Amino acid sequence: MGIHIAAPEGRAYFHHPTGRLSDGRVILDFIFGMERATLDRTTRTARLPAPGTRHARGGVADTWQPSALCDPTYRSPLDHGESLNTHHLSPFMRPLGADYNNGVNFAIAGSTATPGETTFSLDVQLDQFIFFKERCLESIERGEDAPIDSKGFENALYTMDIGHNDLMGVLHLPYDEILRKLPPIVAEIRKAIETLHKNGAKKFWIHGTGALGCLPQKLATRGEIDRDLDEHGCITRINNVAKRFNKLLSETCDDLRLQFASSTIVFVDMFAIKYDLVANHTKHGIEKPLMTCCGHGGPPYNYDPKKSCTANDKDLCKLGEKFISWDGVHFTDAANEIVASKVISGEFSIPRIKLTASVVRPKKAKNSREAKPSSSSSSAKARARAMAMASPTNGGGGGNKVISLRLQYYCVLAAVVVAVMVLSLAFVSPSAMGAAVRQNLGSVVAATAAAAEGADPAGAGAAATTAAEGEREQAAAGVVLFNFGDSNSDTGGVAAAGGIRIMPPEGRTYFHHPTGRLSDGRVIIDFICESLNTRELNPYLKSIGSDYSNGVNFAMAGSTVSHGVSPYSLNVQVDQFVYFKHRSLELFERGKKGPVSKEGFENALYMMDIGHNDVAGVMHTPSDNWDKKFSKIVSEIKDAIRILYDNGARKFWIHGTGALGCLPALVVQEKGEHDAHGCLANYNKAARQFNKKLSHLCDEMRLQLKNATVVYTDMFAIKYDFVANHTKYGIKWPLMVCCGNGGPPYNFKPGKFGCDDLCEPGSKVLSWDGVHFTDFGSGLAAKLAMSGEYSKPKVKLASLVNAGSNKSSDS
Repeated sequence: MGIHIAAPEGRAYFHHPTGRLSDGRVILDFIFGMERATLDRTTRTARLPAPGTRHARGGVADTWQPSALCDPTYRSPLDHGESLNTHHLSPFMRPLGADYNNGVNFAIAGSTATPGETTFSLDVQLDQFIFFKERCLESIERGEDAPIDSKGFENALYTMDIGHNDLMGVLHLPYDEILRKLPPIVAEIRKAIETLHKNGAKKFWIHGTGALGCLPQKLATRGEIDRDLDEHGCITRINNVAKRFNKLLSETCDDLRLQFASSTIVFVDMFAIKYDLVANHTKHGIEKPLMTCCGHGGPPYNYDPKKSCTANDKDLCKLGEKFISWDGVHFTDAANEIVASKVISGEFSIPRIKLTASVVRPKKAKNSREAKPSSSSSSAKARARAMAMASPTNGGGGGNKVISLRLQYYCVLAAVVVAVMVLSLAFVSPSAMGAAVRQNLGSVVAATAAAAEGADPAGAGAAATTAAEGEREQAAAGVVLFNFGDSNSDTGGVAAAGGIRIMPPEGRTYFHHPTGRLSDGRVIIDFICESLNTRELNPYLKSIGSDYSNGVNFAMAGSTVSHGVSPYSLNVQVDQFVYFKHRSLELFERGKKGPVSKEGFENALYMMDIGHNDVAGVMHTPSDNWDKKFSKIVSEIKDAIRILYDNGARKFWIHGTGALGCLPALVVQEKGEHDAHGCLANYNKAARQFNKKLSHLCDEMRLQLKNATVVYTDMFAIKYDFVANHTKYGIKWPLMVCCGNGGPPYNFKPGKFGCDDLCEPGSKVLSWDGVHFTDFGSGLAAKLAMSGEYSKPKVKLASLVNAGSNKSSDS
């Protein structure tokens, strides 16, 4: 999401924030094993391998924690080969530096097992997994490298640690009512295990929930209903809920073990492990088991829900002190290491089996590029089996979403009213959220970039030379584009992020297979890239096969300009860009080749094609409110442009909204007066009103932003002309849908899904599904948009892109 989590997060092991809600590692890091850290015997500091270094498979990993930095004889509980000895799992939606050869982490902070409660609930994570698996097998089938092959998926360990937030969300209810909520939560976890099993999973490692009644957050904020504490100071009622949930989950695992006799399903009693840390804290060297390390207020809990923790807080525990809780909810690196050692031991598992024993490492499969030509048929068969497993009739519907074309329109439209990602973080502690410094992020990156430019640490000469060479090589590579938008320019972002498998005939015209674009082929941004002799922009959240050396597409279907209306609103996309830039420059600073160099960011074209969903939403309010609402939307676009400018952007290409009143889906379904060409007059009036304000904003920005070029393009005029003068373009039915039902003049029946009446390939039809353009329509629109004839000032897009560096003009 582009959230910059500030120090002291990550201080204990990584020595910088990593996005983990801890001072160091989480349990999964210890389970999979750490890169080997070496001890500098002169300075006695831990020296970690360079980021990206692969740990040798099968070796023994030494794991370091704060106390180890002072004691060279210290031995970790995991020093004896008990972990899986592989590198950290990369998050699924990490655009830079991810390595999926050892698997993927689909976990997202704040997620729930219950669907619809959070953006990335368990069912969405399953969809992402199946999407990832299909992409891997497709790559192998094409003779390309893929991170995991079919054998890898078959022999993989599938771990699940979820349900805590579901419980936290019902703890305010009366006890009996809470107990009635537990079976449906466990049922969702059962459904997930069954779906994974139908998709080939055989080895499951399922964690129960912890001792929630011992969390400092709950203790510090408890009400009258939770005054009853046990002998160790934990809330009795809440811990009873956790134990009841675990009993149900353990019984479910027992049942599934009988149902799937050839599979291994292990339940781990995390309550017993974590409660022991409190009950027998002195045994683990912990003095204050119920106190927060990174908090406010001091003993007994050091937790204040209204204040966030910073690196200079007086109440922040000292580095090396052993605490259980980091922020009142999440564990410290030290506590997670103890928990992980007990998890791996098998002593708290049903059946009693060590985690390492459940993972049988198969003989490493040959690289797909080394395979014999005859193996293509077997890989195709493997993929076919996987696809069959993922089919809706075989349980794949519980995993990968298969979306028909008309239905996908409604799904995307529904995304406009989905709660923002803040909802997903509803159960993240306030101290952790306070550390998520999102305030535009502009100052963070600007300061980091300035520091990077001015710094010249000892021994960095070789790295600086390598970085300079990498930047020169990248700068010579050509065009760099960054696009911010919605479904009109989404090149597969929503499909990748949500694991949504959009079915044919989507993508039939140009790509000849579905790509996640809501079209039969290309969208406008694709034609722009083609005209500039660069490949299509990859979506920011596409985890496999992405190359960001020519820029990034942050556009996501259903997105809005307005904050809080959609998960990937414009401000979130801008945050993602700033995060991406920060990470790219970090790579160059460390002597590695990043996707885009400093010069690449300076000379890039920054495009915006967003606001259509906002205008459509405003249409359901009284018309006398439109002006005020449009002004607010445009002001947020202004904020986005300003943040990008503060982060070095100098070339802006801004699209106005199109002729919304001519969209077949609206023409058929919405009431109102139609104009001479059959379009809804009130929708087009609103679109023009919005565009007028957006054009004025661009005029204002042109004056305010020194040495910047801000071009506004009138997409309404372009798209309305396709309808008003359709015969000029060879179009017979300008308001007809290609993929729809019912035939002319609209071929659109509300509520009827699918493409019973599909136009012929190559037909000159504007609308693909009633909302989005066809490849033909997008090609026409792109050609006119790039011409400069509809732009203010009148400048061709290619001329702006090739204008050269702004560096000299900025000085």
